[in-house]
Amino acid sequence: IYLFAVLEGATVMAVELLSARMVAPYFGSSLYVWGTVIGFTLLALAIGYFVGGVIADKYSGLDALLWVLLTASVFLMLMHVSSPLLTIAFANISPGVAVILVSMALILPPLLFMGMVPTFLIRKVSAGADTAGTSTGIVYAISSASGIVALPLFGFFIIPRYGLTLPSIVTG
Repeated sequence: IYLFAVLEGATVMAVELLSARMVAPYFGSSLYVWGTVIGFTLLALAIGYFVGGVIADKYSGLDALLWVLLTASVFLMLMHVSSPLLTIAFANISPGVAVILVSMALILPPLLFMGMVPTFLIRKVSAGADTAGTSTGIVYAISSASGIVALPLFGFFIIPRYGLTLPSIVTG
């Protein structure tokens, strides 16, 4: 269960860096781009936490978690393909609006599903209401710590060495 928390946290940070780099050739890497990427990351996670909690209460089996992960994986593996297509699709509108729409389409789908993962994990490791706080804290601490490790790995080593396509596929 905790391995899933490690993978989820690292994946969220990888998606954030990958998506920002995918839109940078078209829109630059300005404050507007990073603000949009960070904003949609937080929005996707917030929606995922809420929806994941509802689904985890209704379908607490491992199958539901695996379907969520599979769906997130498909969206992740398609990021490198959809990025240029989305940019071309929105080429004739204002760059500010275009960066918002492209970022929304790139980030919301995979990270919404990744945001659902911790709720399933917490449901699995919580023995009861007495330990729910500790279980939640452990899952989010592991997730956050793996995200902290993933940032320099992706930012300084993986993306510079392998580009965007292979890391997005392998991350998926």
